[in-house]
Amino acid sequence: MGVLLMASCSKDNATDTTILQDIDNLTASEQSAAIDLMSEDIGMIIEDAYTVDELNESNDISRTPDSLSYLPDCVTMTTVVMNGHVEKTIDFGDGCTLPNGHVLSGIIFMSYLHDTNTQTKEILASLQNFFIDGVSIEGSKSVFRERSNANDNPQSTFTVDILVTWPNGAFASRNGQKVREWIEGYGSGNWGDNIFLITGNRNTIFPSGASASGDITNPLRRELACNFLVSGTVDLQRNDWTGTLDFGDGACDNLATITLVDGTVHQINL
Repeated sequence: MGVLLMASCSKDNATDTTILQDIDNLTASEQSAAIDLMSEDIGMIIEDAYTVDELNESNDISRTPDSLSYLPDCVTMTTVVMNGHVEKTIDFGDGCTLPNGHVLSGIIFMSYLHDTNTQTKEILASLQNFFIDGVSIEGSKSVFRERSNANDNPQSTFTVDILVTWPNGAFASRNGQKVREWIEGYGSGNWGDNIFLITGNRNTIFPSGASASGDITNPLRRELACNFLVSGTVDLQRNDWTGTLDFGDGACDNLATITLVDGTVHQINL
């Protein structure tokens, strides 16, 4: 009887441990998805600020900075051109709400060569006292910008190295590379029709030292008319745990799913 009881307790403990590990992995996956969205916001701002200059250089008088920019009036943007370089400051002050409803504060600094003829350009961006919805984001991004890729679309390749800290003290670091192809709406004068496809990979490191990798297996679709990614999948791996993060079938909502290798599906709120 004692042997049977010990075996039963051992099995229960193993089951409890598995459940706790699954919960921990799902929490990490939700945090990774949240970082994806915050990183996407920062990328959109950098691309928007640069694109306004790029389109103005095209001398198309039908376009104006006000009609081109995704950024609201509460943003203060300062541009200094000196010795062939552009230094741009994007200041969100103590709180500025984007069209997607996210509240940003702090500053993004950008630097790049002022060359109106080049087809590619390197853009460096860094963050100062920067927050999205109360979440602190530190670090930098470098961007390789192409005016026209193989599909004749503008494309930006982001190399990311950031630290994200939530108000409750939880934190995670993120590094990786993503390619953002602008497939619709470039230069239309209406930011709401802009659509992007995103590919790439990233690695997220948590306080425990555990890391979670993510490879985009179906391009993530970002429509600026929606506050969220509307489709695309990411294969996730954390230690021996694997799952697939699915942002949906094109509907604009704050829902995503994580599918485990055994077929179990968990819904998460973004």
